[in-house]
Amino acid sequence: DKILDEYDPAKPNDYEEFVKMREEKFEAEERERRNKKTAEKLRKQYEKQETSTDRVETGEEAYMRRVRMSQNAGMSVVTPAKSNAGVTGDDAKPSRVVLLTNMVGPGEVDNDLANETAEECQKYGPVLKCSITEVNRLGVKEEEAVRIFVVFGTVDAATKALKDLNGRFFAYRQVRARFFPVDKFNRNELEP
Repeated sequence: DKILDEYDPAKPNDYEEFVKMREEKFEAEERERRNKKTAEKLRKQYEKQETSTDRVETGEEAYMRRVRMSQNAGMSVVTPAKSNAGVTGDDAKPSRVVLLTNMVGPGEVDNDLANETAEECQKYGPVLKCSITEVNRLGVKEEEAVRIFVVFGTVDAATKALKDLNGRFFAYRQVRARFFPVDKFNRNELEP
């Protein structure tokens, strides 16, 4: 074995450069070890969670449960009108997966977009995965062509993100955020 990392006394002026290179190499290896460990931990956490854990009581369901409890106690409560703000089907069911559309247009996806999006979403809770799908099919609206999927560790974190990101402006575009079914995400059914 050749030992390349040894100090050569014949070249004493190179010692500081050698020490700096050795420290940079050590830091890079340590950073890579930490990143691998974190990625493995998140992957295991994501795989461990099943779609059954995605079932959370919505605000309306909690309200109706309280209404039923209070009616059993002999009190009367007026039920509010149902409001999902135009969201129907799977989009209305809370999930750990949030779909972001209209952040960028077709052909505008760069290599950093997924990492930047995941980093921004970390403030709502743990982000397990962020992936981008670009749909190149006729009939798909431009604002729906680039689909960014953010998988959160909890439904709570996904709900916070959805509330904050929906309607927000990014690169002169108004972002649309909505829940996406975990089972469809896991089956890779990502196109509209």
